[in-house]
Amino acid sequence: MSKAESDNQNYSGSYLFDLLSAGAAWLDKNVEVINALNVFPVPDGDTGTNMVLTLKTALREAESDIEEGADKVANSIARGALLGARGNSGVILSQFLKGLAKGLQDNQFLNSSNFPKALAQAARSANDAMSNPVEGTMLTVARMASEASTQLDKASFGEQLMAAAIGAEEAVEKTPEQLEVLRNAGVVDSGGKGLALILRAAANYHLGIALGLPLKSIAPISIDEKWLAKQTLEHWGFCTEFVIVNPVVTTETIRKTLSDYGNSESLVEGDQMVRVHLHSQEPEKVIQAAYNLGELEQVAIRDMDLQQEVFIEDHKGVNTQNQTGIVSIVTGPGLLHVMRSLGSSAFIWGGATMNPSTQEIVEAVESIPSNDVIILPNNKNTIAACNIAATLTKKNIHTIQTISMTQGISSLLAFNASAELSPNVEKIEKALATLRWGEVSETVRLGSFENISYKKGENIAILEGTISYANADPKKCVTELIRLMNPEEEDLCTLYYGADTTEKEALETRKIISDQWPTIEVETLYGGQPTYKYLVTLEH
Repeated sequence: MSKAESDNQNYSGSYLFDLLSAGAAWLDKNVEVINALNVFPVPDGDTGTNMVLTLKTALREAESDIEEGADKVANSIARGALLGARGNSGVILSQFLKGLAKGLQDNQFLNSSNFPKALAQAARSANDAMSNPVEGTMLTVARMASEASTQLDKASFGEQLMAAAIGAEEAVEKTPEQLEVLRNAGVVDSGGKGLALILRAAANYHLGIALGLPLKSIAPISIDEKWLAKQTLEHWGFCTEFVIVNPVVTTETIRKTLSDYGNSESLVEGDQMVRVHLHSQEPEKVIQAAYNLGELEQVAIRDMDLQQEVFIEDHKGVNTQNQTGIVSIVTGPGLLHVMRSLGSSAFIWGGATMNPSTQEIVEAVESIPSNDVIILPNNKNTIAACNIAATLTKKNIHTIQTISMTQGISSLLAFNASAELSPNVEKIEKALATLRWGEVSETVRLGSFENISYKKGENIAILEGTISYANADPKKCVTELIRLMNPEEEDLCTLYYGADTTEKEALETRKIISDQWPTIEVETLYGGQPTYKYLVTLEH
């Protein structure tokens, strides 16, 4: 689509949306190339994926506003980007778009008078958002694109946009001169390359110039073999991201509170929300600390060590196709810790009262470097979304029909990341067939099920999804659950106590079980789950 224009041609909010949509589509076609370049700050091969997911979420947020002015559309895009920001590159891109919106404030139209200023603000906002801005990265590319456009402040919008694209591309080629890790690996900066692709697609769309073949169709990306040979697995931990909505403390307090639990990559503010992105060895402690800071949404946790391992092996030519990844939906810091220790590749925060969206599940699947992925819904209300998500990715997905967190844990106990998908599924389903499990929850209203009646505030024992007993005392509900499970000698009983249950109460419950069934081994673990006072399992 070509735009014949004079220097003062105006473009609507919908046209800004179209320009960024063209950028998102082109980035999506080249996502594998961007991932293959990703050696900084963590060689985990997900920069392209994170940028695409961030930009697509931003555009979805703005779909209902595209008939508004350029400033309103830019604001919607910026909000969507912050909500959907994934990883370091996604956060930087979100702040770039936030700055673009700030630069277009009170401008109904996008034109040659405001575009260079908006682009300059975009570059500044991206840089200011980072706790430790580094030259030779996406930040440098954004600044150089802005400077190239500003030099043509008297030119047409099309000339300015093309200058920004060319300036970004030239800056990308110089990134190895500025960042030693890129020079040693023999690659350019991945995030910078992604931004350059977005700007190039927008410029070509505006001027009606075909983009040609995706980069992956032209030449493969290779990393210097000497650099690869020196790479040893570092313990990066887990990329931990979430949004704090309606924070009850200041952003600076949030920063100080969370700094004890990981290395903060970025912490950025939006409209009544703060997006947190940090790297932590113990993400459950991060989540626990964040509980009292506001409402937590869009919690996503990804294993960077696994991503790094597969990324390096892929570039070395090692076949990783026989590996399987696993996504766990979890709520409760203690349960997260257990699932993390058992080898889950990625986590989504969700459960009985906070069902994750299909998009969040897709993003978790895409964050795993394996082509074969198992999803553990761990709640019956999440299964449908998981099944839909499986149809929205090119990866080979199998959803295990887990309806409780305990079934999820049992699945992980049977899981082998080095095995292929089918043997894993078979082994997990076999383990689930012998698992006996139950839950204890406090009722929120008067009710009944079959011949069991309960009052508001009483506790109910739920045996494998079915209400089976009610009593004011949660300890009696636990013991009744175990009785209904028909315990055998040498069974192992595990109690995961919830957020509203103290350790003292859990230990008292454990003693009651041991006194009543002395041959059973009883283990008590903190789950931290809401809703359920206890999760109970029996395994032989």
